[in-house]
Amino acid sequence: MTQPAAPGSSPGRPLRTGVPTLRAATYEDLDQITEVMVTACLDTPDAVWLIADRDERETVYRRYSAAMFPAILADDATYVDVADIDAEVCAVAVWDDYADHVLSDAQAEARWRALVNSVSGPYADRIVLLDDITVAHQPRTKHFCLSGIGVRPDRQGYGLGTRLLRYRHHELDAMNLPSYVVATTRAARHLFAREGYQDRDPSPFFLPDAGPAMWPMVRDGRARRASRPPHPTTPHTPLSIPRGTRFAGRCRARHRRR
Repeated sequence: MTQPAAPGSSPGRPLRTGVPTLRAATYEDLDQITEVMVTACLDTPDAVWLIADRDERETVYRRYSAAMFPAILADDATYVDVADIDAEVCAVAVWDDYADHVLSDAQAEARWRALVNSVSGPYADRIVLLDDITVAHQPRTKHFCLSGIGVRPDRQGYGLGTRLLRYRHHELDAMNLPSYVVATTRAARHLFAREGYQDRDPSPFFLPDAGPAMWPMVRDGRARRASRPPHPTTPHTPLSIPRGTRFAGRCRARHRRR
């Protein structure tokens, strides 16, 4: 993962002046969601650990996204939030609902692994391993898991990722539900901490084969209730969010209702 842009900086073309619209993703957004998540998460430490060759990594990530996101959007355990400006998707957040759903049975697990095998080729085992490792660190109580968040590289530094976080946190706080995330850099850990997340032991843990550090973090919704508006519409000081966190996560079609 590259370092996030400094607050107030302009890493790409100027941001349009319109206020971002925060909303649920639709099937019409699939191509833009893929583009945001692939470009945002392509160079994170866990991505490099998964697939060393960058060109090969991009190819696999695009196949993976194209296969996974239609299933994710079809699943009622899925919440995919987007920030768009004039119908252009600029940021995406993917949430897993572990409050009303649990991981499904062995047959569903087998279907998911078959899908991963079909799109990931020789990298499938490593993708499954990463997923199993991170899931092993999740809370066993009811919570929402932020399984992926990405901001288009040319939209970094304008607070779009932060707005998406607060958009979902506002709902979770109202339900007294905690949320969980795995930060993949120290910068990401710092930024999630500013939004109320705290380290969850053991922190950090390390991926195998001298892999990178990963920081599991939990945010207690009760402690943050009504602390901030979900999407400010007045000028504000932007808070950068890292390009992407954990692109390669579980497909929520593997969930069933509790």
